[in-house]
Amino acid sequence: MQNKIWDWMQVEVTSLCNANCNYCPHTVYKKNWANRHLEMEIFKKLISHLDKIKLIYFQGWGEPFLNPKLFDMIEIAKKLGCRVGTTSNANLIDKELSERIVVSRIDNISFSLAGVDKDNDIHREGTSIERVLNAIDEINKAKKKLKINLPKINIAYLLFPSELGKIHNLPDLLKGRGIYQIVISTLDFIPTSKFENESLKFNNLNESYEFQKKIKKLIELGKDYGLEIYCNVPILTNKLKTCSENPERSFFLGSDGSVSPCVFTNLPLILNSTDDNKNYNKLVFGNIEEDDLIKIWNSKEYKDFRASFEKELCNMPCKDCLKRYIFPIETTFDSTFVSIPIS
Repeated sequence: MQNKIWDWMQVEVTSLCNANCNYCPHTVYKKNWANRHLEMEIFKKLISHLDKIKLIYFQGWGEPFLNPKLFDMIEIAKKLGCRVGTTSNANLIDKELSERIVVSRIDNISFSLAGVDKDNDIHREGTSIERVLNAIDEINKAKKKLKINLPKINIAYLLFPSELGKIHNLPDLLKGRGIYQIVISTLDFIPTSKFENESLKFNNLNESYEFQKKIKKLIELGKDYGLEIYCNVPILTNKLKTCSENPERSFFLGSDGSVSPCVFTNLPLILNSTDDNKNYNKLVFGNIEEDDLIKIWNSKEYKDFRASFEKELCNMPCKDCLKRYIFPIETTFDSTFVSIPIS
């Protein structure tokens, strides 16, 4: 891992999506949404820098497998020594695509869930829990057929307060399906005030402790089934000096080539404003179509931004972002395969 500048780079290979998850900016801001694929010519401008990145994660505000060039990008990144991952809604994954995924030797793939039953299909309209389970089965069949042990399969589980009473059913749902890890997160980017009640918050420390006890019990139950469960929790009485998105050692590349600290600071909007989200502020430090990535990373503005966390002077939109209050509930967890938290 010598000469690695970045822990990870998150790449938005497309902003198009074939789902309408009710909490996602893609759905909420649909009339103001710029639908586009990351062009291969833009991606190629990263090639000279891929040896400086530990992990490249192909996912942003869209469904990665909609981009017909995704597998070409995976091949380039793998040949240059990057670990590679992605997150999918499973809508396109059938037998044929499963075999392409396995042959690509992508290191890990995560599937998104937001419930343990049909409630998932309500939150994640246009997807279904059945499709996710079928996609997992198809990939496992392809791995067995082709005798390839990649990708490792993860679950990116978005926990809503309304689903907390059913969370104990998660291990039963996923046991015996070859799942490597389950990563539980909460709704940290609230696209509109309509969803404020679905962002997990605690009124006092007792509520926080009770939640942690419930999750720790879930973690132990998971171990009985051979499932590794990891959970980030917002503790509003504590603030990280930096952020769980690791902006000092990672960055986000938008589907137009723009470079930002994280996916939450760079929505693919036609107009860079939202009707009901005063906390959103676009934060872009350059575009690789116009400037070299290293030049952008080492610009005074970007350096000052990263240094501001240490000085507790961090700029908006980071100053009060919920990502600065995220702490892991203690468990053993292989951070090599952490799913970049997103949709």
